[in-house]
Parts: sequence; C-alpha cells; structure tokens
Amino acid sequence: MAKCCSRFKMLMMLSGFLLISVFIGNVVYTNMAFAVGNPNEDCPVGTTLVAKFNVDQSKDPCEYNFEKPQGNDRVVTITNADCDGGDWSSTVDICTIIVKGGSDADSQDLGSTSSGSFDNQGLPDAGQSGKPPEISNIQFCECDEPTVISLITFEAEVDSEKNVVLEWQTATEIDNAAFNIWRSDDDTGTFTKINENPIPAQGGETWGAEYSFTDTNVSADHVYHYLLEDVEYDGDSSLNGPLSVTVENNERRFRFRK
Repeated sequence: MAKCCSRFKMLMMLSGFLLISVFIGNVVYTNMAFAVGNPNEDCPVGTTLVAKFNVDQSKDPCEYNFEKPQGNDRVVTITNADCDGGDWSSTVDICTIIVKGGSDADSQDLGSTSSGSFDNQGLPDAGQSGKPPEISNIQFCECDEPTVISLITFEAEVDSEKNVVLEWQTATEIDNAAFNIWRSDDDTGTFTKINENPIPAQGGETWGAEYSFTDTNVSADHVYHYLLEDVEYDGDSSLNGPLSVTVENNERRFRFRK
C-alpha cells in the first residue's frame, strides 16, 4: 500500500499493544481440534502471538510467568493456575492455543473465540506414569485480519492512440465492492478520481479477476501518477501505487512494484 496525501479518505493502519486478560480456574471441556507436534512450535501462519507464559513446575501450585511479547506483561493475567490446565478469557478473539509439555506440543484450533479452557490432555502420556506431562509453557495466538485484496499486478500501457490503459489483476478479494482510479498530473501529491462510476469488483474470497481502465484525457510528453483504490462494502478503502506513466510517441509498458 502506498503512502500519499490527497483529497480522499484513506484507510490508515495503526499498530499498538493488544489488551488481553486471561484467567484460569475450573476446567471446562469444549470441542476443539488437537494436533500434537514439535515442542518448538510457534503460532501458525496467519496468526500473531499475543501472550506466552512459561510455567515454573517447581512451585506448588505451578507458577505461570509471562515471557513475551515485550510490553504485554501487564495485559495478560493468569490466576488459580495448576500444571494441568485451566480456564481463560480474552478481550480479543483467540484462534489457536499451543500447550507445551515434555517433548511435545498440543496445538488447539479454537476457530475464533474470546473464552474457553486449556489443559494437557492432548499431550502424549509421559513414560510409565500413564499421565500426560505437566504444562511447561502456553501460547495464545490471535488470527490476523485478512487483507481486502491480494493484488498480483498493477500495470499501464500507452497505446497507439496515446491513451493510458491501466490493467490490474487480483488473486483474492475479501468484502471488496469496487475500484476507483485516482490521478495526479504533477508531483504535488494531489490526486483526483478520474472514473465517473465505481468499477464493480469481480473477485471473491477464494478467486480473483482481471480489470482494465482507459484514461483518454492525457497529453503527450507528460508524466501522470495513478493510484488504484479498492473500496470495501462498509466504505473503508485502501490504496495501491503510485504507478507513474510517461506519455511518449512510442508505446511503452509500465508496472507498479510493491
């Protein structure tokens, strides 16, 4: 996504600390998907770690000590803990919990929820005890927000009639309603929308589409800067570009590179 200043509304992405509270008490069993795996397993692709605790098994009861992410030490709280599990709640939806113990890890796929329980029952029994190992650490993972569109290409070509033909292709489009084309005729950063009507979206969550728009209001020996705006159904929008095009006597192709 490009950084630019113009006369239209832009969607701004802000980063900050995640506020989460986690509480542990009586165990409540729920239907979850379990997968035992690598003891060094981290949050899966498409998720972000919001809290990790190491368990001091020498204490009675076991003590959960916050490790990371840095700065989140006061936003996650674990209480009434033991080494075998407990309950949890969160101010954001959690989609995966990774419980580690012994030489294995139990990845619990929750879908998306703000409360539930965790335990060590998904870990293989430890040795001859016939019991699962005590929990050594636990991670809480939040699902990442999907992007509105996945853009494959955004290109332009000066055709034989000296028009600028803009073309773009998407791989997926999530909640995308339409596209707009914005153009700047100079380097001041002021852009104006040049399509009279929104260009309807043709892609979906699992498929993309190809689009084109021809700008006929251009002059030779001039440089134009284009932005591609994708507009969501709720009115939010994001920008791709800028793509700079020089209108010359010979036909040329230009490509925006992220």
